[in-house]
Amino acid sequence: MNAAADQKVGVEAAFLTGLCLALVASSIILWQWVSAGNDRLILKEWMNPENEHAPDAMTFQALEDSIYTAENPMQSLDIQQGLFSSELRVVAIGSAFPIPYEAEICPFSNIPQPTMNQLDRDGDGITDDWELRYGLDKYNVADA
Repeated sequence: MNAAADQKVGVEAAFLTGLCLALVASSIILWQWVSAGNDRLILKEWMNPENEHAPDAMTFQALEDSIYTAENPMQSLDIQQGLFSSELRVVAIGSAFPIPYEAEICPFSNIPQPTMNQLDRDGDGITDDWELRYGLDKYNVADA
């Protein structure tokens, strides 16, 4: 082999030796740290039986409050739904944000929202309730 190859092998060997020494040193430090942690756990006050005392009397009020909260999530009073179902929402006219179904004014844009008898789903200028009353299709713009 030539001198350049010998030098490369020497550098790699030195690097690996340093890496092994660092691994051994970190293992020793970790062992000391874990041992010190065990010593700290042994000295804890709660490990001594003479420091134990009887638990306070248990009340079920906190449990009852938790159950009530789980059964009655925050939502509109008009809509009674379960825990994992959200309240009915619609897209607000003007802002396109989801708002509660019964909202009269969009909380984001302050634009009044149409009531059910003012809706015009097909955009033909005739309200849906009028189209239904006279036998027209509320989803067909061609019947205007």
